[in-house]
Amino acid sequence: MNISIKKRDVLWSYGSMALTMAVNLLLLPLYIYFFTPDMVGLWYVFISIGSIALLFDFGFSITFARNITYCWSGAQELKAKVLKACQSIYAILGGSALVLMYTLGMYYIGSLVSPSSRWEAYIAWAAYGFGIFLNLYYSYYISFLRGVGAITLANKSIVYARLLQMVFTIILLLLGFGIIGASIGYLIYGLGFKLFGHRFFYKYEH
Repeated sequence: MNISIKKRDVLWSYGSMALTMAVNLLLLPLYIYFFTPDMVGLWYVFISIGSIALLFDFGFSITFARNITYCWSGAQELKAKVLKACQSIYAILGGSALVLMYTLGMYYIGSLVSPSSRWEAYIAWAAYGFGIFLNLYYSYYISFLRGVGAITLANKSIVYARLLQMVFTIILLLLGFGIIGASIGYLIYGLGFKLFGHRFFYKYEH
């Protein structure tokens, strides 16, 4: 199979990177309006911890994408093995991150807020932490899609999931869910990415 980079691949790549970086900036006015000052600060603690947790990838995505490309170029009998190995490793990485976030992370979050706000913070962190798990675990779809040359579809998965996140976050904030709503919005991103990634990969023309 011949894999080549097209102009639309580059454009969608820039679009997904720009939207990923801009989503919290675009929602910042709503956070400031609907959150208390303490919760605004706590939300950016969430984002910081989430960014660190996503480093659990350890560069596997690039390695797997390369090996999937090798298999898709002719090693038919290795395809299923490579895909299952990729899923298993990401399950271990995501599960390890989830355990840390629900133990040490939960303790740390509780230490940052007053007792009166603690349960709100715990619920928000539980939703946000599970969102991190989904983002880390289902990122194997990025490797799958890039490995078979479907770079545009990989980036479409990210863009569409980010748009879902923004829509649900805005709705939940307007309904008065506060930081819990923002965390659920992030969780929706993980679910959306799984949905779009799965659909695009298993309906890919090759």
